[in-house]
Amino acid sequence: MQFNIWYCFRCSGSNCCAQFHISCGIFAGYNYQIQQKRKHIALMYCNNHSYIPDQNKIVHINQKVWARHLQHKRISECRIIKIDKTPLGIVKFSDNTISDSITLNEIKNYADNFPPIDKMIHLKSGDKGLFLALNYKHIYTVEYKDGTSGCLFPDDICSLDEQFNSSLQRHAK
Repeated sequence: MQFNIWYCFRCSGSNCCAQFHISCGIFAGYNYQIQQKRKHIALMYCNNHSYIPDQNKIVHINQKVWARHLQHKRISECRIIKIDKTPLGIVKFSDNTISDSITLNEIKNYADNFPPIDKMIHLKSGDKGLFLALNYKHIYTVEYKDGTSGCLFPDDICSLDEQFNSSLQRHAK
């Protein structure tokens, strides 16, 4: 399925009359959920009707969370020290798969800025794809107990501190 950035879409939520251009909404900071049901049918949901997991986690600076340590790959306690949003590219590949998490440093032929929409890009991995849009995702800078730090996306957080501690206490008994 090929989308033109100027198409106006209607939310697939029941009784929702919201209409939007994908590119306008992305630049305004809206979140969209696009579900590919069959080869040529896509369901698109507006901000009010999309399920975005990040909105369900309440994370704040200095909060303790549990996440996989970036160096030794074990789940470790860490503390959120910075919350930011980072732009990631949405890219469609020749096999019709789409990635919504391409970073700027992964793109070989556009080193300083993201490419214009509908431009072919070359990734450092050797893959090529069509640049569709930007997707802004939350990124958390964390500090681990051993003093090292790193950046995590919301899906990288295994558990909020209270939930994980309760679970550990139940399993220890």
